[in-house]
Amino acid sequence: MMARMLLALAAAAAILAAPSAAFAQAAPSNPARAALAALERQADALFAAAAKRDWTGAKIALDGAKGAVDVLRTQRFEGPYADAGGRMEALYAARHRLDTAVAEADIALGVTDGPSAMRSANRLTEIVWQLGAPIDPPLVHQAQRLAFLARKLEYGRAIGDKVLYAETVAEIRQLWSGFRPALAARKPPPDLGATDAAIARLGGSGREDAEAVRRLGAAAQSLRTTLGG
Repeated sequence: MMARMLLALAAAAAILAAPSAAFAQAAPSNPARAALAALERQADALFAAAAKRDWTGAKIALDGAKGAVDVLRTQRFEGPYADAGGRMEALYAARHRLDTAVAEADIALGVTDGPSAMRSANRLTEIVWQLGAPIDPPLVHQAQRLAFLARKLEYGRAIGDKVLYAETVAEIRQLWSGFRPALAARKPPPDLGATDAAIARLGGSGREDAEAVRRLGAAAQSLRTTLGG
């Protein structure tokens, strides 16, 4: 326990101080958002490794996620989070949900259950998205939601859950109908063609649909980068 806490404190210093120029350019300017982004990266890595049944990579990503969750317990996170408009009671509740998601991922990796590990990774990502709501610019928050839903589609395909998949497609289209006009109004507007094309092709036949899901994920990540999320 002491070793894990020391690792968490070291991670907090690295994430929140962001000493290197390269990291400073890539990380969000708000230190609380930078810490959330670090957790989100580990959740993304866990999802990708579990999808490929790369158990070593998944374990490394989960260990990283555990450290990133511990950073959220430090005052160096809590202070900037509260200053940016985050609600502390919401943070406390979210940390319990994060602990549950991490524990479930640990169990899933222990029995090499890829879909369950993917689901836990998505839960981590969704909780990060919820924590970011009060501190992220609205367009960044919507781009992150689109990226999460693209992952949720991939999970639905992996487990063959047609109901979950159809519901997620409907949610994506509803989100995009409100999100797209706001993006198009930006000066200059980002390239929306790839996202438009991917969403239009969702729900097609096997290989075409799988490619549309892949392209949507890439387009959502590109939008996040463009918007600074």
